[in-house]
This record gives sequence, structure tokens and C-alpha cells, in this order.
Amino acid sequence: MPLAALANRSLAPLLLFLAVIGYGRCELVREALLLQPYALPLSTVDFENAWNLTKEQMYGLQSKLYAVNHNKGDIKERTRKRTRRNGVSRITKLWPAGRIPYAISPKYDLFERALLARAINQYHAKTCIRFLPKTEADRDYLFIGKVDGCFSDVGRTGGLQILSLDDGCMEYPTIIHEMMHVVGFYHEHERWDREDHIKIVWDNIDKDAYDQFGRVDLTKTSYYGQDYDYKSILHYDSLAFSKNGYPTLVPRDETPVNS
Repeated sequence: MPLAALANRSLAPLLLFLAVIGYGRCELVREALLLQPYALPLSTVDFENAWNLTKEQMYGLQSKLYAVNHNKGDIKERTRKRTRRNGVSRITKLWPAGRIPYAISPKYDLFERALLARAINQYHAKTCIRFLPKTEADRDYLFIGKVDGCFSDVGRTGGLQILSLDDGCMEYPTIIHEMMHVVGFYHEHERWDREDHIKIVWDNIDKDAYDQFGRVDLTKTSYYGQDYDYKSILHYDSLAFSKNGYPTLVPRDETPVNS
């Protein structure tokens, strides 16, 4: 079956995505497309199982995203400039009415589906965002699958959009973190006003990870009235991407950075 038929829309968004992630992942994305016809939305049983998860099951080993991703970032939008956005504000990047249509790979087992359901429950309980099963009418939608590590685009990209939650990513905090990117948020330490709150120790950062410490572009985003949050689920820990074991993020007051 041709890729265009599987994607069920123009290949332009897919080709752009493949150009960003590189040729090496093309087969992985193709596999994700092939799995879509077999995707199953979360069921009542999955949501019931979600409430039976123990703290140990939800938080596991508390793996670091950059370790799971082999010291690479988890945002798939790449730029040579160290300028980033925080919470997207452009209408085209927002999900209409806060509705995010999704399809889930059949490769997740019952435990992993319960973790996904628990994360979605949290969004539904605390926000106006709604992750809902994809319908035939949905042209912009999220495919959640075991593609390659933990990664997501930020905000709505149009057409097929991939959220990769591979085996090493299946912990509740990681799922919440990656879904925040899907909703439209960048990392907390990339806020434009971060210099008032943290110091970036560039000498301790792996040079290949400099792009993970960009700053927001206030012409395209918003803080949405929120103060800087050291404990944000989107804040890297103090040793993120360290090349020598010394801190890369140092708070300017006594508040410890998320760990």
C-alpha cells in the first residue's frame, strides 16, 4: 500500500518531518504509518487499569530523557539558532478547541496503555485539553508509538504528527513531559526571562547539546501569565547534558532545580 494512502493526506508534512529527523529514521516512521490501521484507542479497561497503578509502577527508575535519547534532545524542531519559544501562541500551532485526536500503536502492552491512560486522565482533570480517539474526519492527529526514543514536535504541526514513547520512555513523568510538548510548550529553562532565575554554565555543557539551551522568542509565544517554575515537569535537571559531571543549570536563588 502506498505511503500516501496510509497517511490519508498530502505527503508534504511527512516529507518535511523525514527531512528533519534524517534518513536513518525513515524506516521507523514508515513502520509507524503501517501500524496505524491497527491502532487501538484507549478503552474503558485501560482507564480502569490506570487508577490501579502503584507509585512504583508510575515513576519507575525516573530515567533522564537525555540519557534515554543518548544525550540528544526530545524536541524534533531543529534550528541552528539558539532561539526557542516557550508556549506557542500562533493560532496555526494551537490545537482547535484544545482537542488532540490520537491513535496508539498496537505495540503497547496493557501496563503501558494504563500509563498512557493515567497521563491523559491527568490532562483531562487539570486542563481544558482533551486527547480523543482519531476519527476519519481528523486530518491533523497524533500517532503515539514506539518510534525511536522519546520525542515530539511542539504544538500542532498539521497532518500526521508523531509522539515517540519507546520502551525507555514509559514512565508517567516522561509521558506527561512529552505530551506537554505536543500541547505546545517548550522547556521551562528556555524562557526568555530565564537569566533572572538560572545561570547556564556553558563550559559544562556538551557542545553538541548547545541547542538544548536556547531561549524563547516572545514574538511567537507567551508565558501565559505564569511565573518561572523551577519544579516544572518541563525543566531540565541541574546536570542535564553535562560533559564533566558538573552542573549545567544553577539557580540564582536557593531554590533547587528540578531533579
